[in-house]
Amino acid sequence: MQFLKGHALEESKILKQSDYAIGSALRHRGFLKAQVVPRIQHQASRTPTNVVVLLVTIRAGLPYRIKDISFSGLASEFSAAELRNAIPLKAGDIADGNEIGLGLHNLLAIFIKNKKDYASIPEMTFDDAARTVSLTFNVVK
Repeated sequence: MQFLKGHALEESKILKQSDYAIGSALRHRGFLKAQVVPRIQHQASRTPTNVVVLLVTIRAGLPYRIKDISFSGLASEFSAAELRNAIPLKAGDIADGNEIGLGLHNLLAIFIKNKKDYASIPEMTFDDAARTVSLTFNVVK
């Protein structure tokens, strides 16, 4: 919250940025179902400056690891190894939301390189008992 010093309080911006930052940090650690609810509480102050408190309710849920990764749809038009190498995760790894996002970016780069107007839609199947997630990247037009 260091960025707040010397800046005007823009509640909507603070709420949005705190939601994004905390949610991203949790998803980076495998908490893919994490829910973050920030709110601002105004405090009475005897000084000329306003005092506010940022309250954040976090429901982290379970941390997940990768069970398996597969491809479907139009994936058969590409090398299986090339698609698999685009995803920087393997079975047993923490299900890092940032790495999943990087994998989507890498897949898009493969589609562009091959002059295909395709996209990839990630589908997640959760096994809460085992704390694992299976990822299927569905390649579509």
